[in-house]
Amino acid sequence: DKRNFWINGNTGTDVDDDSLINGDSKDYLTCRGLLAAWNKICDHCSGDARTICYTTALALTCLKNDPDFERNGGSFLGGAAAAAAGDMAIIRNIHVVAAPLPAAPACGARSFMFVPNMSFELISGDRVAVTDTPYGEKGLRFMASHIAGGVVIAERSTCRISHA
Repeated sequence: DKRNFWINGNTGTDVDDDSLINGDSKDYLTCRGLLAAWNKICDHCSGDARTICYTTALALTCLKNDPDFERNGGSFLGGAAAAAAGDMAIIRNIHVVAAPLPAAPACGARSFMFVPNMSFELISGDRVAVTDTPYGEKGLRFMASHIAGGVVIAERSTCRISHA
């Protein structure tokens, strides 16, 4: 059920369809939305989970300008002006990182919150192909690639956050 781990980043309410996030300026990421996602994860993990939230630079800027940011003990580690990729904020046990994210849905942006070393597992494998060199020369040419992917192994330790 998507509603269990999908939050409106502005209001903190459950989301079950992207169309509920309409992209209006009032739907920017706020402390209320961020903490609602964190509470969802903490309710299903052990106690105060240390989480990471990947978001957009715009969302991080909106978050640090939220009046509730300092009230919740938030601190910003990054550039003086606006947030850029790699900048980070810390609020309670949440590390919020501005990172390039996959293309956003037409109705807004999405952030991802998860518990490190619990939520995902990497899957990798090596593939090596061997072929003869061209023109009948002696010897072999090796072509190799490394393939890595990830899989969610603890769904209840992740949460999607939609916002403008």
